Amino acid sequence: MPRGVKAGCKREEGLLTEEVVEGLRPRSGRWWFWDSKYPGFAVRVHPSGVRTFYLIRKHDGKTEHLSLGSWPAVKCDKARKQAEAKGGKYGEGGSPVQAKRAAKAKARAQVKLSEAWERYQAARLAHADDRRKRAVRFEVWTWGKHLEETFGSRAVDSLTRAEVARWFLGLTAKAGPVGANRARALLSGILSFWAGQVEADLPNPCRGVKPNRETGRERYLSAGELRAWWAAVLAAPAQDTRELLAVLSLTAARQGTLRAMCWEELGWQGKAWRIPGEKMKAGRECVLPLNAPALGVLRARWERTGKPRSGYVFPSRDGQPRRELREPFTDTATSAGLADFTPHDCRRTAATAAADAGVDSAVIAHLLGHVDKSVLGRYRKVTPATAAAASEKMAAALLLPAGLVPADFVAGLPKSGAMRPEAEAAGVLPFPGVTGGGQ
Repeated sequence: MPRGVKAGCKREEGLLTEEVVEGLRPRSGRWWFWDSKYPGFAVRVHPSGVRTFYLIRKHDGKTEHLSLGSWPAVKCDKARKQAEAKGGKYGEGGSPVQAKRAAKAKARAQVKLSEAWERYQAARLAHADDRRKRAVRFEVWTWGKHLEETFGSRAVDSLTRAEVARWFLGLTAKAGPVGANRARALLSGILSFWAGQVEADLPNPCRGVKPNRETGRERYLSAGELRAWWAAVLAAPAQDTRELLAVLSLTAARQGTLRAMCWEELGWQGKAWRIPGEKMKAGRECVLPLNAPALGVLRARWERTGKPRSGYVFPSRDGQPRRELREPFTDTATSAGLADFTPHDCRRTAATAAADAGVDSAVIAHLLGHVDKSVLGRYRKVTPATAAAASEKMAAALLLPAGLVPADFVAGLPKSGAMRPEAEAAGVLPFPGVTGGGQ
């Protein structure tokens, strides 16, 4: 059967000339007219009337279609000469199609990394949910902080493993093991993405650079440090900072989730915070109890801001969620004399305090918004009443070492003078046994 002809179809061929090509009429589907003089030279006629010259040959057992241009921009004689020239390449064992693809891939591999990053970012944001958008926002920060200045103007295919290794070593000393790992992962992701875009086997120099070993943090506040922390929180210069850090400490929420808290998610009567699944790390809706101190701070803020029905609880100036917490948090921690203390350490501190107060580990996991995927976790559920009681115990355990009690927060955030003299448990490590929130 002639090449390029479907089973049951008769091949249409003849000597291709300008007059013949001009006379080829479009049909309901695409069809071929083959040149009877040079093997593999043909015209494909589209239903739109477009006529395109092709050279069709087999290479390594696969049929390849090499476009030679469309008529009348490319005349028949010129297309024939191109077909004969390209056909000679096949005779030498080469493939013009693969050579053309390789040339395009090489050209696209030489673009700047900044352009590849823009394409990578756009692809990541296409049809992205809120969780993916948060991840991309972190990648944007990582790109601007650790990658743009060093590699932004470099060609994608010019990076070497030795160069990336030196950069990674320096960044580890500057940003820490975890920060360097995240920057390395982003650089590797951009390079792998672009290799897929250009359909080329581009080397990824990051694959030869071993990431740093990451160990889980164990930092939490002792009873004495809790007193220093609360003293600094209550004395912070900005009201927004005082309230935000107080709620962060009392709820054990992730700082990103707290910054995106909305008024319509809070139930004053039910004393609960209903967090949509798109704001949760696990992607599932979560209902967390609001203990009395946290509820008092939030309600006072709600009344002070005009009792809004919706909107973000801690907005930035443009009305969007507050974008950054690290700077005011670090300033407050420094004022308290606390070294190496991060927003996420508040969760560890709260969980440790709750455990010392006798709260069951499964209930603590619920308060932290963790999903128990074990068989037991599928059947054992934490009731709202149990979670609420545990949250109150946790709040009391966080306040009593600082000389504070939950009742101090009923009308909102107390003044720094509300702290009693040295709490009895100030020197106890890690926490005193706490069973309630009384005076």
